[in-house]
Amino acid sequence: MRVFGLAVAGILLAQGAQAQDFLRGSVIEPGPVSMNWSGVYGGGALSYSIGSTNFNAQTKPLIADILRNSIVESEMHVSDWPVITNSSGARSPGFGGFIGFNTQWDEIVLGVDVNYMRTNYANDAAGSMTRFQTLSDNNLYDVTVTAASHVEIHDVVTARARAGYVYGTFLPYVTGGVALARASRATTVLVTWPDGAGTPPAPPGFTGTETSGRTNFLAYGYAVGGGIDMALLPNVFARAEYEYTFFSNIGTGLNSGRVGVAVRF
Repeated sequence: MRVFGLAVAGILLAQGAQAQDFLRGSVIEPGPVSMNWSGVYGGGALSYSIGSTNFNAQTKPLIADILRNSIVESEMHVSDWPVITNSSGARSPGFGGFIGFNTQWDEIVLGVDVNYMRTNYANDAAGSMTRFQTLSDNNLYDVTVTAASHVEIHDVVTARARAGYVYGTFLPYVTGGVALARASRATTVLVTWPDGAGTPPAPPGFTGTETSGRTNFLAYGYAVGGGIDMALLPNVFARAEYEYTFFSNIGTGLNSGRVGVAVRF
């Protein structure tokens, strides 16, 4: 009996030590969050954009129309003048969401996603240029072009392919795809040269003006960027990314930074 009692006491002591280890957390300490990145996901994001617009593309067709079939356009190429060039630094906060689908092979993750951004980007610019030239009609032309232009972008949607590499709880990735936006623009151009009467050789005076504007039309272009996803829970991750979008029909590029949170379904 004495031997049996000693054996029972030893077992109880051993179990007590295991219980203490369990309570100290040696068994239940959580490991790193792991995520299988495959599947459908969706989330929301906040953004901040800084843009630049090439307004010369807006003035060119108006100047060409004002001076159509004229010696001034054919020899001075006034529509190519950089009356308004780039206007950069316009800024706008925004918000939106994204949805996508991933497939995973070991550490390689490939997928597609669609990102929506609501913004209030607006950019204005104005300029004036004057040039003197004697043309083939032997008249000296003193041509001045004055222009003002305005561009707005409100809703931006990008559809992108993604490629990433899993590194622990992180998924750095690069993207590329197409970009669409709801945009508005307005441009006014004035072309003049003075009457040369009394100071030959000079042409009769001329004044021509034209305005063009559109609201809520489709701007289109491309999108490239990169970012990093970080697993927070097995089905929840945070995202930080940079995206450059360029809309070719309004000559506008946006540099956008975003942070967001998403759920994998």
